[in-house]
Amino acid sequence: MLESETKECKATKLLKSLGYSSPKKLTDRGERNTIKITLFEAEILKDLNSKEKVVIRMVENLDPEVLAEFEKEYEAAKIVKDINHPNIVKINKVIPYEKYLIIEMPKYFSDLEQLVLQNETASEETCLPTDLIFMVAYQLTNTLVFLETKKIIHRDISLANLLVEEFDKEKGILKIVLADFERMHSGPPKMCDGDIDLSSGGQVTSPPELYSETYDVWELGAIIYQMITGDLTTTFRLLQPHQLRIHLYGTDEENQVVTDGLYQKRLRNSYMVPYLWSCFQNHAKRIPSVAIMEEILAQFYFYVSNTKKILTKERKEKPKEFFVLNFFQHLATNEDKFEEILKMESKDMNNTELYIKNVFNTMFGNKGVFN
Repeated sequence: MLESETKECKATKLLKSLGYSSPKKLTDRGERNTIKITLFEAEILKDLNSKEKVVIRMVENLDPEVLAEFEKEYEAAKIVKDINHPNIVKINKVIPYEKYLIIEMPKYFSDLEQLVLQNETASEETCLPTDLIFMVAYQLTNTLVFLETKKIIHRDISLANLLVEEFDKEKGILKIVLADFERMHSGPPKMCDGDIDLSSGGQVTSPPELYSETYDVWELGAIIYQMITGDLTTTFRLLQPHQLRIHLYGTDEENQVVTDGLYQKRLRNSYMVPYLWSCFQNHAKRIPSVAIMEEILAQFYFYVSNTKKILTKERKEKPKEFFVLNFFQHLATNEDKFEEILKMESKDMNNTELYIKNVFNTMFGNKGVFN
């Protein structure tokens, strides 16, 4: 018998001895230095007449001399188990057993990565419907605001780590929960310790600088971008500012079209590029707080969703640009950034700032957006 098969037999025997029936391996989450993570599906007795399926996250310590990573998993699981939030994964049990850590969770419908891949089409509309994107984004920002009150930074937000608890495309329902907290930072904000495993989804969504305070906001931007475009491979931390601008806006420093592919068309249809730009600032101190991003998201959704409902005094529909303007103004009110941009000389601006000013001038001439 192969060594891997022997280990799997040991794992399933252990689960059975702990009262789990019909354990079945789902996937290996891989080895990380001194630990190995495997997911299993199993059944537990719900009552005398029925069973329910659960997912077991089994953490195996590979080096008895080194316990730091194993203990970090254990501490993270205990912290999350005590959290009660509708959009954070529920942990039923945390069982340390010899060199194993057994973490029991409910079985969820799917993860967001699978949902995005299943909804991919050749359409220029956003990959997921706009309403669902806003729904997920708001749930995520609200969750991050909550975690901030607990002094927790997640640091590993990816589509695969956002589990789908409920999904009904016809009714426009998509409820998610945030999972996989093993890389979280808990305590006062500081520079993160840099233990990011680049073999995971974090390779694509993680920021270029490991600042605890803004780490999750950058990853929020990456998640929203992926839901809009269906592009799961672009690694934004590897892009220079001018490359980022071209990728998001499709234009160069002189506002000339450089690329106009499917992703750029979907981004335009979402009207969320300025929001993404705010998440992807090239220095952590310029990234807005998650609380501000939550408020802006709610405001922006109101503006966009009501475009066809709100009428001017002349009973004509206000153009989409009206609502985008309100979005920009809200950013400026909260962060006081865009007002400063208007005062700057073009030579002192980075590419994205110059683009924003060009957008203002295109919409409103030389009057300035705050007049």
